[in-house]
Amino acid sequence: MANIFSNIVVTHDKETDSENNEFEKEDEQTICEICKRQFSKYTCPRCNIRYCSLNCYKNEQHNTCTENFYKSSIIEEIKSKNMGDEEKQKMVELLQRFEREGDEMAAEELMDDTDEEVENNDDLFERFKNLDIGSASFETIWSHLNAREREKIEQEFEKVSRTGKMGNLTAEIASEIKLWQPWWATNQDETIKSTKIQSLDEMEETREPSILENIQPLEELTKTPPDPAIVFHLVNILFAYAHTCRYLNGELFEDSQETCHILLDLSSSLSSKTTFVYENVSEAISVNLRSIAEHSKHTQSPEFTITVLKDLMDILTSANNVLIALTDLYNLFHNINSNSMSVDPSLTQKNRLSREERKQAFFTEKKIYFYLVYANSVLKENTELLEGLKYAVELDRHTRRREFQEFCKGKGIMERYLKSGKKEHAKDNLIEVLPYQPASKK
Repeated sequence: MANIFSNIVVTHDKETDSENNEFEKEDEQTICEICKRQFSKYTCPRCNIRYCSLNCYKNEQHNTCTENFYKSSIIEEIKSKNMGDEEKQKMVELLQRFEREGDEMAAEELMDDTDEEVENNDDLFERFKNLDIGSASFETIWSHLNAREREKIEQEFEKVSRTGKMGNLTAEIASEIKLWQPWWATNQDETIKSTKIQSLDEMEETREPSILENIQPLEELTKTPPDPAIVFHLVNILFAYAHTCRYLNGELFEDSQETCHILLDLSSSLSSKTTFVYENVSEAISVNLRSIAEHSKHTQSPEFTITVLKDLMDILTSANNVLIALTDLYNLFHNINSNSMSVDPSLTQKNRLSREERKQAFFTEKKIYFYLVYANSVLKENTELLEGLKYAVELDRHTRRREFQEFCKGKGIMERYLKSGKKEHAKDNLIEVLPYQPASKK
């Protein structure tokens, strides 16, 4: 299978390290990715998009991160079913405290509004005392906050994204929230257990890396040897997996149907029912990126893409890592297939799949199982093939990183030129205009 990589030349540029350092330091030359007019000053901690102001941060293009922060970092602990009465009461007291702090600040600025401030001082507890916080939805809890409280939370988040430092309220709540770490970043050379198909509840409780047990040999599944170029489809699928893991902050199974929709949006190899072939790794990844562009709600910053490509390299470090990722994908589609056939009356119409969605989920589950069989039979026996894929992804990542770096530099220079009305460096002028001097008469 070495001929697969005949068109791939893996190089190690001596300037890679210095370019990487320049890339990490690139900030002042980067233009706001929201308004496209001002220099960016801040970086969103969730998606790494660069922006210049709070107004741009709150822009409709970026509302997913704002909503996810409210949901994950502010309200998650309030609505957690694992919280006891004491912890829930503490959360209410925290909100009550910042209400009092807000009242004190307002009283200093608006001395004439004392009566109104006193009236609002203790109503937070009244608003929440009859609410079952443990089972309440994010929307319900958010609706119980008044305008000042919502503004306070927005200001807290803007401060975190701008400075990286949390305010008192945000820090106390967020201190209890575990930041997701990719399993492939901590799973090197560890013994991986095999597992039966898990239910969604089991997967939510135990998210240890595992590989589906009793995977069939390839010879039992098909008598025809697979096309060697199938590995490029595998790259396309794994890129979509890594991107979705980052996009959902590791919470693949919190809303399995939505996760499956995202995966199908991002991977043509998963969603397509027609046969097609990628010529190389770079093309497979480019198709991923084109799919992301076509579904704008999944669009992320170039830095995010660079991170996902590094994730893809880590997954391709071993056959076990590939099998773990495919097991996650298989469990997702298998379980929504199982749930779609359930006659449980508690399932809402929203949670029921349409006939077309059931067909797509069934088709995708079978496709993923084929890749599990292929990876288990071929990649475990051919480490050179796996290493070749990883190097090809590394080359693609390096190329895209350098292109983005050069784009940022060029755009920054042009923006500064347009802003100042003149070129910044006179030495860059190719033609120097000299003052007119009449020729001397001889």
